[in-house]
Amino acid sequence: MSQIEYNISTKRIEIYVEETDKELKDAYYKRLRDISYNSYRYANDIVNKQYFKELLKIGIGNSDNSITSAELKERLESVTETSEMNFGYKYTADDLKKALPSYVRSAVNNVVFKNYNSDKKDVLRGDKSIRNYRRNSSVSFVIKGLVGLKKAEGKDFRFQLLSTPMKTKLGRDRSNNEAIFDAILSGKILMCDSQFQFKNDKLYLLLTIKTPKEKVKIDKNKTLGVDLGINIPIYVAVNDGLTSKGFGTKDELFAKKQQFQSRRRSLQHNLAITKGGKGRNKKLKKLNSIKDSEKNYTKTYLDTITKAVINYAVSNKVGVITLEDLSGVKEHANEVVLRNWNIYDLQQKIKYKAANIGIEVVMVDPAYSSQRCYKCGSIHEDNRPTQETFKCIKCGHEDNADRNAAKNLSIANTEKYKIEIKKHKDSVKKESE
Repeated sequence: MSQIEYNISTKRIEIYVEETDKELKDAYYKRLRDISYNSYRYANDIVNKQYFKELLKIGIGNSDNSITSAELKERLESVTETSEMNFGYKYTADDLKKALPSYVRSAVNNVVFKNYNSDKKDVLRGDKSIRNYRRNSSVSFVIKGLVGLKKAEGKDFRFQLLSTPMKTKLGRDRSNNEAIFDAILSGKILMCDSQFQFKNDKLYLLLTIKTPKEKVKIDKNKTLGVDLGINIPIYVAVNDGLTSKGFGTKDELFAKKQQFQSRRRSLQHNLAITKGGKGRNKKLKKLNSIKDSEKNYTKTYLDTITKAVINYAVSNKVGVITLEDLSGVKEHANEVVLRNWNIYDLQQKIKYKAANIGIEVVMVDPAYSSQRCYKCGSIHEDNRPTQETFKCIKCGHEDNADRNAAKNLSIANTEKYKIEIKKHKDSVKKESE
């Protein structure tokens, strides 16, 4: 019998204390804020103790490294009377331990220990500073700290979080969190150790869930090229040269983003000539509101469009997705694209969603993908007479410019294509000398 594989993901859900008595409600919020404050202090204290433990290991070891790591571990546990993982907890100040519920202490210790082990080599080499936790950091808790989940009125749900009565505030629920909670109640989805966080006077549950991985039939010989554009934000093409599709419209992304940017510039101009008082504070609040609205719109749009790309890949049994390696991002031809896309987030979302269903993601050199004719391979800047049109001056092949670029990107990971692009680069370099 094959073992079930799971995906781990985190859902950000706004929640609030469900209590009608104002005094009691304020007391609940104060307790959660106190937990948040002491949690970050506790996390930093554990980090410092873990670093001290590394210095202690050096002291009880020997300079020629003749003892094994197992022997060193045994010596350390003999001296400290605890395991490496529990070292921070054992030697943390008692007042911090008492200030936090056990469900929080345990989870914070696990997270900090895991992060410290990940950073340890770089820290000891001097390549990286010890990780510090900020005051507004999210608070980890083991999932036993969330109990009594049940359906409330409408789309929302009730539960107890660290002995505090809570209720979700799903609103329009664009992320479909109602379905997530329904699946949790039915046992189809499992909750894992999670977090809560205060941000901008709101309280959020960062719920970590475990869902069974989808079994998707893929063909490793099929590649989907992904091109970022202006008129069509994302155009994709399969390396069969026949299958392609565009996602989104110019108005959905760029026109909307430009509206946000125009409103921001107008407010910033007004702020520059406003000296102070209530009028200035009101404008600052409005400016922050516009920034948040733009950020939320972009996030929702990226979630929607990347999900559509992955669904298209699945429907075509694609085994590999090629994304443009834009490490030289300032040299990208479409500055409008770079200014309006959060390219890193876009690519990370595609990578994450692809990995969850077993599709490989490869970063490829996008050089000349917009100028190369997919049909004959000719590369010339005049092949792109307009933003929307591609017309090869050698063979006469015509296509949508974004579709042609996506087709090129779908084969950009092949040796033949790489050699072809390298030859052209060398030729251009030679001509410029």
